[in-house]
Amino acid sequence: MNTGSNTLMNTNFRNNILIKGSVNGTDGTDEELLIKNNILQDTNFKFSLMAKTWGDVTARQEFEVSWYVNKVPEFAEKPELITIDVDYDKVLNGTDKKLFTYYSPDATDLENNKIIMSFKGLEFIPCECVKVVQVGNGYKVTVYKDRVTEKDANTWKIMIDIVDDET
Repeated sequence: MNTGSNTLMNTNFRNNILIKGSVNGTDGTDEELLIKNNILQDTNFKFSLMAKTWGDVTARQEFEVSWYVNKVPEFAEKPELITIDVDYDKVLNGTDKKLFTYYSPDATDLENNKIIMSFKGLEFIPCECVKVVQVGNGYKVTVYKDRVTEKDANTWKIMIDIVDDET
């Protein structure tokens, strides 16, 4: 199979689509047509295969292949920066709640794949008083104010990795 001809191929695809074929196991493999896509965008690709038999009969078959690039889930609104003020005396005497809770906006996935979140940075907070868990397509931050100490007074960055189950 001649896969080296680029003369009729759309120039946008020429260096990004690889078509490799084998016929009757001539390259030591089963019969196959392998198409690799290096284009990082949704693509619709048309091509044709022409075959010539030993009896000199020629036939052509048109094909159309479409594929898409999986989109990363995103938050509809940017999650806000959270500032938590802890007055330990008020927490102890009951005039301030012991628990602070924040719910993020939901993330969405264009292909409706399952959204998976992981959180980094919690291990650096000395009091272990901050918990972040995924809730549906968002996340929940809980701060146990009665566990906060002076050495916890700082700016702590918590990184959110968001992917889908097709990534």
